[in-house]
Amino acid sequence: MSRSLLAQAGRLVQRHVHPPAPERSATATRVRLLAELERHRNRKRQLFLAAAAAAALAAVVVVLWLRPAERDHISFTVGPDATPGQIGAYVTPPADEPLELQFSEGSVIALDPATRARVTQTTGRGAIVLVETGHARVDVVHHPDTDWQVLAGPYTIKVRGTSFDVGFEESSQTLEVVMRSGVVSVEGPGITSPLQIGGAQRFVHTASSTAATTAVSDASATARESARAAPEPESTPAGATSEPPDDFAATASTAVAPSVSPSESWSELVARGEYHRVLEAADVRGIDQALATGSPVDLMALGNAARFSGRSGVASRAYQATRERFARSPQAAQAAFLLGRMAEGGSPAAAVSWYDRYVAEAPTGPFVAEALGRRMVALKRSGNADAARAAAHDYLERFPSGPYAGVAREMTAP
Repeated sequence: MSRSLLAQAGRLVQRHVHPPAPERSATATRVRLLAELERHRNRKRQLFLAAAAAAALAAVVVVLWLRPAERDHISFTVGPDATPGQIGAYVTPPADEPLELQFSEGSVIALDPATRARVTQTTGRGAIVLVETGHARVDVVHHPDTDWQVLAGPYTIKVRGTSFDVGFEESSQTLEVVMRSGVVSVEGPGITSPLQIGGAQRFVHTASSTAATTAVSDASATARESARAAPEPESTPAGATSEPPDDFAATASTAVAPSVSPSESWSELVARGEYHRVLEAADVRGIDQALATGSPVDLMALGNAARFSGRSGVASRAYQATRERFARSPQAAQAAFLLGRMAEGGSPAAAVSWYDRYVAEAPTGPFVAEALGRRMVALKRSGNADAARAAAHDYLERFPSGPYAGVAREMTAP
Protein backbone atom coordinates (compact mmCIF):
# COMPACT_ATOMS: atom_id res chain seq x y z
CA MET A 1 0.00 0.00 0.00
CA SER A 2 1.32 3.36 -0.89
CA ARG A 3 2.18 5.95 1.69
CA SER A 4 -0.53 8.28 0.45
CA LEU A 5 -3.23 5.69 1.01
CA LEU A 6 -2.01 5.03 4.54
CA ALA A 7 -2.05 8.73 5.30
CA GLN A 8 -5.62 9.00 4.08
CA ALA A 9 -6.67 5.97 6.18
CA GLY A 10 -5.08 7.53 9.27
CA ARG A 11 -6.88 10.80 8.75
CA LEU A 12 -10.18 8.90 8.37
CA VAL A 13 -9.65 6.99 11.66
CA GLN A 14 -8.77 10.21 13.52
CA ARG A 15 -11.89 11.89 12.18
CA HIS A 16 -14.35 9.15 13.29
CA VAL A 17 -12.74 7.41 16.30
CA HIS A 18 -12.08 9.44 19.52
CA PRO A 19 -10.29 7.80 22.44
CA PRO A 20 -12.14 8.29 25.78
CA ALA A 21 -10.87 10.90 28.19
CA PRO A 22 -10.22 9.13 31.52
CA GLU A 23 -10.73 12.18 33.72
CA ARG A 24 -13.97 13.28 32.00
CA SER A 25 -15.48 9.79 32.33
CA ALA A 26 -14.71 9.60 36.07
CA THR A 27 -16.26 13.03 36.70
CA ALA A 28 -19.43 12.08 34.90
CA THR A 29 -19.67 8.90 36.90
CA ARG A 30 -19.34 10.78 40.18
CA VAL A 31 -22.01 13.27 39.09
CA ARG A 32 -24.37 10.47 38.15
CA LEU A 33 -23.73 8.73 41.47
CA LEU A 34 -24.38 11.88 43.52
CA ALA A 35 -27.55 12.59 41.58
CA GLU A 36 -28.77 9.05 42.24
CA LEU A 37 -28.04 9.38 45.95
CA GLU A 38 -29.93 12.72 46.07
CA ARG A 39 -32.90 11.17 44.29
CA HIS A 40 -32.88 8.33 46.80
CA ARG A 41 -32.83 10.74 49.73
CA ASN A 42 -35.68 12.77 48.18
CA ARG A 43 -37.75 9.62 47.78
CA LYS A 44 -37.21 8.71 51.43
CA ARG A 45 -38.13 12.27 52.51
CA GLN A 46 -41.26 12.22 50.38
CA LEU A 47 -42.27 8.83 51.77
CA PHE A 48 -41.76 10.12 55.34
CA LEU A 49 -43.81 13.26 54.70
CA ALA A 50 -46.56 11.25 53.07
CA ALA A 51 -46.66 8.87 56.03
CA ALA A 52 -46.79 11.79 58.49
CA ALA A 53 -49.60 13.44 56.55
CA ALA A 54 -51.55 10.20 56.46
CA ALA A 55 -51.12 9.78 60.22
CA ALA A 56 -52.28 13.35 60.87
CA LEU A 57 -55.28 12.86 58.61
CA ALA A 58 -56.15 9.65 60.41
CA ALA A 59 -55.93 11.44 63.78
CA VAL A 60 -58.24 14.22 62.55
CA VAL A 61 -60.72 11.64 61.29
CA VAL A 62 -60.69 9.86 64.67
CA VAL A 63 -61.18 13.11 66.57
CA LEU A 64 -64.05 14.16 64.34
CA TRP A 65 -65.59 10.72 64.65
CA LEU A 66 -65.36 10.68 68.43
CA ARG A 67 -66.47 14.31 68.94
CA PRO A 68 -70.22 14.86 69.27
CA ALA A 69 -71.69 16.33 66.13
CA GLU A 70 -72.35 20.06 66.31
CA ARG A 71 -76.08 20.72 66.21
CA ASP A 72 -77.66 23.68 64.53
CA HIS A 73 -78.92 26.45 66.79
CA ILE A 74 -82.35 25.61 68.11
CA SER A 75 -85.21 27.79 66.93
CA PHE A 76 -88.48 28.73 68.58
CA THR A 77 -91.99 29.85 67.76
CA VAL A 78 -94.35 32.16 69.61
CA GLY A 79 -98.01 31.56 70.39
CA PRO A 80 -100.64 29.21 68.98
CA ASP A 81 -99.97 30.46 65.45
CA ALA A 82 -96.33 29.28 65.70
CA THR A 83 -94.96 32.65 64.63
CA PRO A 84 -91.19 32.31 64.10
CA GLY A 85 -89.40 33.82 67.09
CA GLN A 86 -86.76 36.52 66.78
CA ILE A 87 -83.65 36.70 68.94
CA GLY A 88 -83.72 39.78 71.18
CA ALA A 89 -87.34 40.71 70.44
CA TYR A 90 -89.52 41.31 73.49
CA VAL A 91 -92.48 38.99 73.96
CA THR A 92 -95.50 40.09 76.01
CA PRO A 93 -98.56 37.83 76.37
CA PRO A 94 -102.12 39.12 76.00
CA ALA A 95 -103.79 40.51 79.10
CA ASP A 96 -106.08 37.50 79.59
CA GLU A 97 -104.11 34.39 78.68
CA PRO A 98 -100.58 32.97 78.80
CA LEU A 99 -98.31 32.79 75.78
CA GLU A 100 -96.08 29.81 74.97
CA LEU A 101 -92.62 29.79 73.45
CA GLN A 102 -92.09 26.42 71.72
CA PHE A 103 -88.45 25.45 71.11
CA SER A 104 -87.39 23.11 68.33
CA GLU A 105 -85.76 20.58 70.69
CA GLY A 106 -88.98 20.19 72.70
CA SER A 107 -88.63 22.71 75.54
CA VAL A 108 -91.56 25.02 76.35
CA ILE A 109 -91.73 28.30 78.28
CA ALA A 110 -95.23 29.60 79.09
CA LEU A 111 -95.36 33.30 79.96
CA ASP A 112 -98.11 34.52 82.27
CA PRO A 113 -100.13 37.62 81.32
CA ALA A 114 -98.25 40.91 81.86
CA THR A 115 -94.89 39.11 81.77
CA ARG A 116 -92.13 40.78 79.75
CA ALA A 117 -89.47 38.45 78.36
CA ARG A 118 -87.21 37.82 75.39
CA VAL A 119 -84.90 35.11 74.05
CA THR A 120 -81.45 36.68 73.95
CA GLN A 121 -79.47 33.77 72.49
CA THR A 122 -79.81 30.21 71.20
CA THR A 123 -77.19 27.52 70.63
CA GLY A 124 -77.26 23.90 69.58
CA ARG A 125 -77.55 22.94 73.24
CA GLY A 126 -80.06 25.41 74.65
CA ALA A 127 -80.98 29.06 74.98
CA ILE A 128 -80.73 32.12 77.22
CA VAL A 129 -84.12 33.59 78.13
CA LEU A 130 -84.54 36.88 79.98
CA VAL A 131 -87.65 37.28 82.14
CA GLU A 132 -87.57 40.99 82.85
CA THR A 133 -90.68 40.95 85.03
CA GLY A 134 -93.60 38.61 85.67
CA HIS A 135 -93.98 34.84 85.91
CA ALA A 136 -93.16 31.95 83.60
CA ARG A 137 -93.53 28.18 83.61
CA VAL A 138 -90.33 26.55 82.33
CA ASP A 139 -90.13 22.99 80.98
CA VAL A 140 -86.68 22.20 79.58
CA VAL A 141 -86.04 18.86 77.89
CA HIS A 142 -82.96 17.10 79.23
CA HIS A 143 -80.15 16.07 76.89
CA PRO A 144 -76.62 14.96 77.87
CA ASP A 145 -75.21 18.37 76.91
CA THR A 146 -78.20 20.59 77.70
CA ASP A 147 -77.15 24.16 78.55
CA TRP A 148 -80.01 26.57 79.34
CA GLN A 149 -80.10 29.79 81.34
CA VAL A 150 -83.10 31.76 82.56
CA LEU A 151 -82.18 35.31 83.56
CA ALA A 152 -84.69 36.80 86.01
CA GLY A 153 -83.57 40.39 86.55
CA PRO A 154 -80.07 40.22 88.09
CA TYR A 155 -80.43 36.51 88.88
CA THR A 156 -79.19 33.63 86.72
CA ILE A 157 -80.90 30.23 86.83
CA LYS A 158 -78.84 27.50 85.19
CA VAL A 159 -80.89 24.61 83.87
CA ARG A 160 -79.91 21.20 82.50
CA GLY A 161 -83.38 19.77 82.05
CA THR A 162 -86.14 20.32 84.58
CA SER A 163 -89.53 21.86 85.25
CA PHE A 164 -90.14 24.87 87.48
CA ASP A 165 -91.95 28.18 87.86
CA VAL A 166 -90.01 31.43 88.02
CA GLY A 167 -91.27 34.85 89.01
CA PHE A 168 -89.47 38.15 89.27
CA GLU A 169 -90.84 41.38 90.71
CA GLU A 170 -88.81 44.17 89.19
CA SER A 171 -89.57 46.96 91.67
CA SER A 172 -88.63 44.99 94.78
CA GLN A 173 -86.04 42.85 92.92
CA THR A 174 -87.63 39.73 94.39
CA LEU A 175 -87.07 36.33 92.80
CA GLU A 176 -89.31 33.32 93.35
CA VAL A 177 -88.57 29.79 92.10
CA VAL A 178 -90.98 26.90 92.68
CA MET A 179 -89.58 23.53 91.62
CA ARG A 180 -91.73 20.80 90.09
CA SER A 181 -88.97 18.38 89.07
CA GLY A 182 -85.22 18.30 88.62
CA VAL A 183 -82.60 20.67 90.01
CA VAL A 184 -81.54 24.21 89.10
CA SER A 185 -78.65 26.42 90.19
CA VAL A 186 -79.33 30.03 91.17
CA GLU A 187 -76.79 32.87 91.26
CA GLY A 188 -77.27 36.58 91.88
CA PRO A 189 -77.01 39.49 94.32
CA GLY A 190 -76.78 38.36 97.94
CA ILE A 191 -76.08 34.72 96.99
CA THR A 192 -72.43 34.12 97.84
CA SER A 193 -72.17 30.82 95.94
CA PRO A 194 -74.39 29.02 93.40
CA LEU A 195 -77.42 27.64 95.23
CA GLN A 196 -78.92 24.28 94.26
CA ILE A 197 -82.72 24.08 94.41
CA GLY A 198 -84.55 20.84 93.72
CA GLY A 199 -87.27 18.46 94.76
CA ALA A 200 -90.41 20.26 95.96
CA GLN A 201 -88.72 23.43 97.11
CA ARG A 202 -89.79 27.04 96.91
CA PHE A 203 -87.10 29.70 96.91
CA VAL A 204 -87.75 33.41 97.50
CA HIS A 205 -84.96 35.96 97.54
CA THR A 206 -84.68 39.73 97.43
CA ALA A 207 -81.52 41.41 96.16
CA SER A 208 -80.82 42.98 99.57
CA SER A 209 -81.73 39.98 101.73
CA THR A 210 -80.14 36.71 102.76
CA ALA A 211 -81.04 33.68 100.69
CA ALA A 212 -83.33 31.03 102.17
CA THR A 213 -85.12 27.99 100.78
CA THR A 214 -88.16 26.26 102.21
CA ALA A 215 -89.83 23.03 101.17
CA VAL A 216 -93.43 23.27 99.99
CA SER A 217 -96.06 20.59 99.68
CA ASP A 218 -97.95 19.79 96.51
CA ALA A 219 -101.02 21.40 98.03
CA SER A 220 -99.17 24.68 98.54
CA ALA A 221 -97.94 24.64 94.97
CA THR A 222 -101.43 23.92 93.72
CA ALA A 223 -102.83 26.77 95.77
CA ARG A 224 -100.23 29.10 94.31
CA GLU A 225 -101.16 28.01 90.79
CA SER A 226 -104.82 28.72 91.53
CA ALA A 227 -104.00 32.15 92.93
CA ARG A 228 -101.93 33.00 89.84
CA ALA A 229 -104.72 31.85 87.55
CA ALA A 230 -107.29 34.11 89.23
CA PRO A 231 -107.89 37.41 87.37
CA GLU A 232 -106.15 40.39 88.94
CA PRO A 233 -107.91 43.71 89.51
CA GLU A 234 -107.74 45.85 86.41
CA SER A 235 -105.01 48.44 86.86
CA THR A 236 -104.80 51.90 85.36
CA PRO A 237 -101.61 52.76 83.44
CA ALA A 238 -99.32 55.21 85.13
CA GLY A 239 -100.34 58.78 84.43
CA ALA A 240 -103.95 57.94 83.41
CA THR A 241 -106.68 60.46 84.25
CA SER A 242 -108.72 57.83 86.10
CA GLU A 243 -106.20 57.68 88.95
CA PRO A 244 -107.83 58.20 92.37
CA PRO A 245 -106.92 61.53 93.98
CA ASP A 246 -104.18 61.60 96.59
CA ASP A 247 -106.67 62.68 99.24
CA PHE A 248 -108.68 59.52 98.64
CA ALA A 249 -108.61 58.90 102.40
CA ALA A 250 -111.14 61.72 102.87
CA THR A 251 -113.78 59.62 101.12
CA ALA A 252 -112.88 56.57 103.21
CA SER A 253 -113.42 58.08 106.67
CA THR A 254 -116.25 55.67 107.36
CA ALA A 255 -114.47 52.65 105.91
CA VAL A 256 -113.58 49.72 108.12
CA ALA A 257 -109.86 49.50 108.70
CA PRO A 258 -108.36 46.56 106.85
CA SER A 259 -107.39 43.56 108.91
CA VAL A 260 -103.62 43.80 108.76
CA SER A 261 -101.90 41.69 111.37
CA PRO A 262 -99.26 43.56 113.39
CA SER A 263 -96.79 40.91 112.29
CA GLU A 264 -97.49 41.62 108.60
CA SER A 265 -95.45 44.48 107.22
CA TRP A 266 -96.39 46.45 104.14
CA SER A 267 -93.35 45.07 102.32
CA GLU A 268 -94.53 41.51 103.03
CA LEU A 269 -97.97 42.34 101.64
CA VAL A 270 -96.40 43.80 98.50
CA ALA A 271 -94.24 40.70 98.08
CA ARG A 272 -97.43 38.61 98.10
CA GLY A 273 -99.14 40.91 95.62
CA GLU A 274 -101.71 42.23 98.12
CA TYR A 275 -101.34 45.84 97.02
CA HIS A 276 -104.91 46.80 97.87
CA ARG A 277 -104.37 46.01 101.54
CA VAL A 278 -101.38 48.36 101.72
CA LEU A 279 -103.31 51.15 100.01
CA GLU A 280 -106.36 50.61 102.21
CA ALA A 281 -104.23 50.86 105.33
CA ALA A 282 -102.51 54.02 104.04
CA ASP A 283 -105.83 55.61 103.07
CA VAL A 284 -107.33 54.95 106.50
CA ARG A 285 -104.26 56.38 108.22
CA GLY A 286 -104.11 59.26 105.75
CA ILE A 287 -101.65 59.47 102.86
CA ASP A 288 -99.99 62.61 104.25
CA GLN A 289 -99.62 61.03 107.68
CA ALA A 290 -98.21 57.83 106.17
CA LEU A 291 -95.68 59.78 104.12
CA ALA A 292 -94.63 61.89 107.11
CA THR A 293 -94.26 59.07 109.64
CA GLY A 294 -93.53 55.90 107.69
CA SER A 295 -90.20 54.13 107.75
CA PRO A 296 -88.15 53.97 104.54
CA VAL A 297 -89.21 50.35 104.06
CA ASP A 298 -92.89 51.25 104.49
CA LEU A 299 -92.59 54.23 102.14
CA MET A 300 -91.07 52.06 99.43
CA ALA A 301 -93.77 49.42 99.94
CA LEU A 302 -96.46 52.08 99.67
CA GLY A 303 -94.87 53.49 96.52
CA ASN A 304 -94.65 50.04 94.93
CA ALA A 305 -98.23 49.12 95.86
CA ALA A 306 -99.48 52.43 94.44
CA ARG A 307 -97.47 52.07 91.23
CA PHE A 308 -98.75 48.54 90.60
CA SER A 309 -102.31 49.68 91.25
CA GLY A 310 -102.18 52.63 88.85
CA ARG A 311 -102.01 55.37 91.49
CA SER A 312 -98.89 56.96 90.07
CA GLY A 313 -99.37 60.19 92.02
CA VAL A 314 -99.19 58.37 95.36
CA ALA A 315 -96.26 56.30 94.11
CA SER A 316 -94.30 59.38 93.08
CA ARG A 317 -95.00 61.11 96.41
CA ALA A 318 -93.89 58.02 98.36
CA TYR A 319 -90.62 57.74 96.44
CA GLN A 320 -89.97 61.48 96.78
CA ALA A 321 -90.68 61.31 100.52
CA THR A 322 -88.19 58.48 100.84
CA ARG A 323 -85.51 60.58 99.19
CA GLU A 324 -86.30 63.68 101.23
CA ARG A 325 -86.58 62.04 104.65
CA PHE A 326 -83.93 59.32 104.25
CA ALA A 327 -81.55 60.91 101.77
CA ARG A 328 -78.55 58.63 102.29
CA SER A 329 -80.39 55.34 102.67
CA PRO A 330 -80.36 52.46 100.15
CA GLN A 331 -84.10 53.01 99.76
CA ALA A 332 -83.48 56.59 98.61
CA ALA A 333 -81.23 55.38 95.80
CA GLN A 334 -83.77 52.72 94.85
CA ALA A 335 -86.47 55.40 94.80
CA ALA A 336 -84.41 57.35 92.24
CA PHE A 337 -84.29 54.29 90.02
CA LEU A 338 -88.06 53.77 90.25
CA LEU A 339 -88.76 57.45 89.60
CA GLY A 340 -86.70 57.02 86.44
CA ARG A 341 -88.86 54.04 85.46
CA MET A 342 -91.99 56.11 85.96
CA ALA A 343 -90.61 59.02 83.92
CA GLU A 344 -89.61 56.96 80.86
CA GLY A 345 -92.97 57.17 79.11
CA GLY A 346 -93.50 60.91 79.50
CA SER A 347 -90.01 62.40 79.68
CA PRO A 348 -86.98 60.33 78.61
CA ALA A 349 -84.70 63.23 79.64
CA ALA A 350 -86.10 63.14 83.19
CA ALA A 351 -85.61 59.39 83.24
CA VAL A 352 -81.95 59.82 82.26
CA SER A 353 -81.50 62.29 85.11
CA TRP A 354 -82.98 59.88 87.67
CA TYR A 355 -80.87 56.99 86.41
CA ASP A 356 -77.76 59.16 86.69
CA ARG A 357 -78.66 59.90 90.30
CA TYR A 358 -79.17 56.25 91.09
CA VAL A 359 -75.80 55.21 89.63
CA ALA A 360 -74.07 58.08 91.47
CA GLU A 361 -75.70 57.13 94.79
CA ALA A 362 -75.38 53.35 94.41
CA PRO A 363 -72.47 52.67 92.02
CA THR A 364 -72.45 48.98 92.99
CA GLY A 365 -76.18 48.66 93.60
CA PRO A 366 -78.29 45.76 92.30
CA PHE A 367 -79.98 47.91 89.63
CA VAL A 368 -76.87 49.44 88.04
CA ALA A 369 -76.88 47.21 84.95
CA GLU A 370 -80.55 47.85 84.33
CA ALA A 371 -80.30 51.57 85.12
CA LEU A 372 -77.49 52.04 82.60
CA GLY A 373 -79.33 49.99 80.01
CA ARG A 374 -82.53 51.96 80.42
CA ARG A 375 -80.56 55.22 80.44
CA MET A 376 -79.03 54.23 77.10
CA VAL A 377 -82.48 53.53 75.60
CA ALA A 378 -83.91 56.75 77.07
CA LEU A 379 -81.10 58.75 75.48
CA LYS A 380 -81.93 57.24 72.11
CA ARG A 381 -85.63 57.99 72.55
CA SER A 382 -84.83 61.58 73.45
CA GLY A 383 -83.05 61.98 70.11
CA ASN A 384 -79.51 62.23 71.49
CA ALA A 385 -78.00 59.60 69.20
CA ASP A 386 -74.34 60.42 69.96
CA ALA A 387 -74.85 60.22 73.73
CA ALA A 388 -76.85 57.01 73.31
CA ARG A 389 -74.06 55.43 71.26
CA ALA A 390 -71.46 56.46 73.85
CA ALA A 391 -73.68 55.01 76.59
CA ALA A 392 -73.95 51.78 74.60
CA HIS A 393 -70.16 51.48 74.34
CA ASP A 394 -69.86 52.11 78.09
CA TYR A 395 -72.53 49.50 78.81
CA LEU A 396 -70.76 46.82 76.77
CA GLU A 397 -67.49 47.53 78.54
CA ARG A 398 -69.09 47.14 81.97
CA PHE A 399 -71.75 44.51 81.26
CA PRO A 400 -70.86 42.56 78.09
CA SER A 401 -73.39 39.88 79.06
CA GLY A 402 -75.93 42.18 80.70
CA PRO A 403 -79.65 42.20 79.89
CA TYR A 404 -79.24 45.17 77.53
CA ALA A 405 -76.06 43.91 75.82
CA GLY A 406 -77.97 42.93 72.67
CA VAL A 407 -79.56 46.37 72.39
CA ALA A 408 -76.18 48.01 73.00
CA ARG A 409 -74.55 45.98 70.22
CA GLU A 410 -77.26 47.04 67.80
CA MET A 411 -76.70 50.69 68.75
CA THR A 412 -72.93 50.44 68.28
CA ALA A 413 -73.05 48.49 65.03
CA PRO A 414 -71.90 50.40 61.90
